Amino acid sequence: MKKQKERLNANVVGTDLVSARKEIISNKSNANFVGVAPLGDPHFEEHAKNTPRARLNPNSNISLLTSNHRGITLIALIITIIVMLILVGVTISVSLNGGLFTTTKDAVNKTQVEADKEILQEGVIGALNEELKIANAESLKNNLPEGWEVTGVGPYIATSPNGNKFDVDIDGNITLNEPATGDLLLLEKYFLGENEEGRDLSEVMDLNNFTTFYDDPNTIPDASKSISVIGSSQDIEILSEQSYRMKVYIKYKEKLYALQLIINADIEKAIGEQVLLMYEQKGREGQTVSYSYDGTEKNKKEWLVLYDEGEYVEIVNLDVMGSLTLGATATEISNREKAINSYNSAITTINNYCEKLITNPNKISVRSLGSNPNNPSSENTTKYTSESDMFKNYFSGYVIESGDENYESDYLRLILLNQAPSQICWLASRKQPRIEYDGRVCIRTLDNNFYLGGEDAGAILKCARTDIPMSGTSQTYGVCPVVKISSDQIK
Repeated sequence: MKKQKERLNANVVGTDLVSARKEIISNKSNANFVGVAPLGDPHFEEHAKNTPRARLNPNSNISLLTSNHRGITLIALIITIIVMLILVGVTISVSLNGGLFTTTKDAVNKTQVEADKEILQEGVIGALNEELKIANAESLKNNLPEGWEVTGVGPYIATSPNGNKFDVDIDGNITLNEPATGDLLLLEKYFLGENEEGRDLSEVMDLNNFTTFYDDPNTIPDASKSISVIGSSQDIEILSEQSYRMKVYIKYKEKLYALQLIINADIEKAIGEQVLLMYEQKGREGQTVSYSYDGTEKNKKEWLVLYDEGEYVEIVNLDVMGSLTLGATATEISNREKAINSYNSAITTINNYCEKLITNPNKISVRSLGSNPNNPSSENTTKYTSESDMFKNYFSGYVIESGDENYESDYLRLILLNQAPSQICWLASRKQPRIEYDGRVCIRTLDNNFYLGGEDAGAILKCARTDIPMSGTSQTYGVCPVVKISSDQIK
């Protein structure tokens, strides 16, 4: 019974029986310890009340210091700090790996790009002339806030005070000029220099024929072996009496690029201006598929996949089809307006003719080889007049529309895929004026040697003088239809 009583009297909060017994014994020998009421003291209750740090267990004859049970030990503090550091590390790691900071930075950059683009759009509107064109870089810069820079001779490069660059064409269309990477970056440094602001091309290539390239240890050490010329654009943009802009198409690592350069004929110097990635083969492009122009088995032939856009493909029949005559007629020659409009209406005529040749009901759309893939019947709005620099020294009284590059996308694909039409055919694209002869403009043709013709196509009378109607001829060629169909039609 005595031992049981000791156990009952040892009911101390937060201790076991053994510890309680030891504490009772200890308190008997330390009756004067600060904050602890000695056992058997007749003034026990008053002593406890006057000791603010003491806590009395109602089931025990001892009182315990609060500091002994509510304090934190050094080990517990260290463990807490370690746990907190681990949690902080995990949080930072998740933020970095999850792209939190990158996403936030990208969002800020995109917001700034859009803000700069809005400012640029306002400047473009103010810079457009009566013909809705941007005449020069200075006119655009004068319509932009302080801090903007504009370079180039059309297309222009507009740089905001924040460092964002935009490409602006003469019609005022704006696209973000994004930094080049990979192979394109190497080619830019090779042709445009380390600062990418232009380079004397005689340092890296033979300007006599644009086909020989020199090795450059700082950019492309094996340039002479890895770069090859596929062709050059026949569209030359006259900048002044001494200079003009042109493109050279080059192949590098199975991709097709266009080098845009400015040639100064007076001093026989060429400066690299821009490098563009034109075509990189993807998906089923270059493969052949069986297709019938009228849906019958007997007329199934091999067609080339020219574009693979996933849900649909565009295929072309390189066996020239049909027979289409284009050119000036006596009626058109005598009518100024018909002469001017015939240049554009010829594109629609070619596309409509291709459409009629394809009667297979599964077609989505049909256009001619050489027309603009995104807008096959697009009209050319750029006009040259007697006031234009390129014409004023040759003749007066003409109104002539410019050529276009609608053919470029189709043409370059055929070149890289090493495919060509079986014979000469119409391309739904306009050729530049032949100012050295009579100022007429022709519709392009393409032969099986990849020659872009038009001069002898007689083509479409496009210009007329106010006093004397101009003569023209007619030519007859076939066409190569480009048919858009659903991808599941060729599986």
